[in-house]
Amino acid sequence: MSIFHTSKKKAIVSISAGTDAVSDIKWSRKPNDLRFVAITSRSLQFWNPADSSKKLFKNGAFGPNFNQTKFTSCTFDEEGVAYSGGANGAVHCWDQRGELGLVLKAHAGECTAVVCKEKTLVSAGKDYKLCIHTADKGTFEFVKQISLLTHYQASALDLMNGKVAIGHDNGRIATCVIDSEEQAVHGISHFDGEVWGLEVMPEMGTFITSGDDNQFMEVNIKDKKVLRTGHVWIPEYNNGMAYETKKIRSTASTLCSFSAHQ
Repeated sequence: MSIFHTSKKKAIVSISAGTDAVSDIKWSRKPNDLRFVAITSRSLQFWNPADSSKKLFKNGAFGPNFNQTKFTSCTFDEEGVAYSGGANGAVHCWDQRGELGLVLKAHAGECTAVVCKEKTLVSAGKDYKLCIHTADKGTFEFVKQISLLTHYQASALDLMNGKVAIGHDNGRIATCVIDSEEQAVHGISHFDGEVWGLEVMPEMGTFITSGDDNQFMEVNIKDKKVLRTGHVWIPEYNNGMAYETKKIRSTASTLCSFSAHQ
């Protein structure tokens, strides 16, 4: 892990979190609290850059009353309370000593993202739902669950003025208003590997792209909006089998608006 000074454009300090990859890292949002939390699949660690030679206290400990799980995401709230999402579908609330104080059951599947702002705790899971809790000085109350219109894993969340911003692993960026549950998709992009195909259709005022994510997209050039998307291939095209082997995976590499014999 490295801490960068943005004005000086250089790294101040680099520290090791162990042998596992660091999958998420967040600063405390409490004023004058310099702590940050980092997670790997097997540990949740609290650090303070004022003394980066050692972790604060110890790895997040589950204690005798809770079962250990894999970590997926983490965040802090304005009061300095830390939260982590787990593969068990729960949101874990961590006290100032780095010990687990409370577990909130949130999702039927893995909890993939979590954020806590404005005294509102929001989590997303592989059940394609948002789970909403109120959060005030260590007291939590379940509010509701909201089913997401994009049925793909939500890997990032943010919250402002009662509206949740959601980043999905399929390249979609969406928003959801908590009170009205109104949802909208604001951004669409390719999300895996490279974009190999590009074909401009001047008569339509659009262009089409394709890529390693097995998707094609038609984009309106003037309005800069995605008009339609689809899959380059689906298993039904190959008797239920995917176009891939252990060594080769089929992806779209070229596009053309003219017939092959031309």
